[in-house]
Amino acid sequence: MKPVLNIVVMCLIIFLSFAVPSRAQERVGRLASLDYGPDEENVKEDVPYLNAVSINPLGLIHSFAYIQYEQKLSHQNSFTARLDFLSREIDDDPNSALGVGGSYRWYLYPGYATDGLFAGPTADLLFWQWERGKENISATFVNVGGELGFKWAKNQYFVEPVFVLQFSFGKAEAENGIANNYGDGFEPALRINFGLKW
Repeated sequence: MKPVLNIVVMCLIIFLSFAVPSRAQERVGRLASLDYGPDEENVKEDVPYLNAVSINPLGLIHSFAYIQYEQKLSHQNSFTARLDFLSREIDDDPNSALGVGGSYRWYLYPGYATDGLFAGPTADLLFWQWERGKENISATFVNVGGELGFKWAKNQYFVEPVFVLQFSFGKAEAENGIANNYGDGFEPALRINFGLKW
């Protein structure tokens, strides 16, 4: 498990390196080039935050954690990219997974990214390893679906509850070369992200 922990820590450091204050003014300057559209009221209320990073600490209760980066693309849109880590037991057999994921968001109310009500498609790619008795099994799963959430912000800090509904499917392969296809159906989840914008 130490190599897995080292990978997670290294990825965390890489993500946080984007938050160098000296580059903040450059990103704020790019705000003027974004397409705000004709709604002048929203333009006045818009805030000069182009990036956000968040974690899901409550997910550790269920051995599911991730760190997520979000970048504003336009007045009402953004994309996210995240690193996933899962660790749990299935039938008393230990297993863990590393993965990557992301989403594309439309901010619906009050109508500007990155605050308020949002919705959009989301996907994750997970690489599982687990031990079943003396047998080691590896699996690759793809989760595809949508998310609906709301971002409450106070200055640059925010809380973000997100409801996610994804369809999960993949393939597991044992050491003897036998492969099985799996479709786990739709999996709902509620995530609460805590983060920082800049």
